[in-house]
Amino acid sequence: IEKERLNYQACCSWDLIREGDDILDPEFIHYLNENTFKITGIKGVYSEDGDSIKHFGFEGFSTAYKNRLEGSLHTNLLIHELYKRTVHEGVNTLFGINVIDYEDNGSSILLHSSVGEIKAAKVCICTNGFAKQFLKNEEIEPARAQVLITKPISNLAINGTFHIDKGYTYFRNVNNRILLGGGRNLSFSEENTTEFQNTALIQDYLVNLLKKNILRNKNVEVDYSWSGIMGIGKDKKPIIKKLNNKVSCGVKLGGMGVAIGTEVGYILANIA
Repeated sequence: IEKERLNYQACCSWDLIREGDDILDPEFIHYLNENTFKITGIKGVYSEDGDSIKHFGFEGFSTAYKNRLEGSLHTNLLIHELYKRTVHEGVNTLFGINVIDYEDNGSSILLHSSVGEIKAAKVCICTNGFAKQFLKNEEIEPARAQVLITKPISNLAINGTFHIDKGYTYFRNVNNRILLGGGRNLSFSEENTTEFQNTALIQDYLVNLLKKNILRNKNVEVDYSWSGIMGIGKDKKPIIKKLNNKVSCGVKLGGMGVAIGTEVGYILANIA
């Protein structure tokens, strides 16, 4: 798929360090660069970039660390292009069906769904944060992420993707808007859920961060907000394996679904 059809932007990313927080050890940056070079063949991917704080007009941060290889894309366009590709390949997609459980009847798998039983020769479980329903013995939990997006902002100087608080908060520009999400570290237990909902605690945190630190001198309004469910565990390694001869799974993407989803799908398709 051409990058332009996904609105891919090679915009770089920055990890912002709050004033008062520890900065990174230069040896750690060296370690990251050594290992990313082994993967990409590109030197100096990570670097300290304190000047970006003033350049983008941020407040309350002491410095930043830049990843010059990270980019952004339009996730809805990604899903749309994937759907068009599946249609072209002759794949039938059934929407709006809730699978309640499944059972192996020997010759096939029976899916017990909201529209009745569906028979399948093989099944791949790819419901990520919702997978605990089917994978009770696997170490995977749901993690809700709350997100908001602003109304268009005139003369927006911010261009890139940004991370705060060890990655628990993320924002980026979407044309002349800011998309901002995260904050589940304020209440891990409450956000360990499959319920789609926004809470006052996290929405207030996001709005305050937006107005005090990200767009301090801008007249900014929130257009709308929503939530999504990620699949996480004690580590960042996804679960990709065969459960038996007919059932496989590719889940626990650790909040990195856009980045690693295609690779997880490729591996799963080859083992299923």
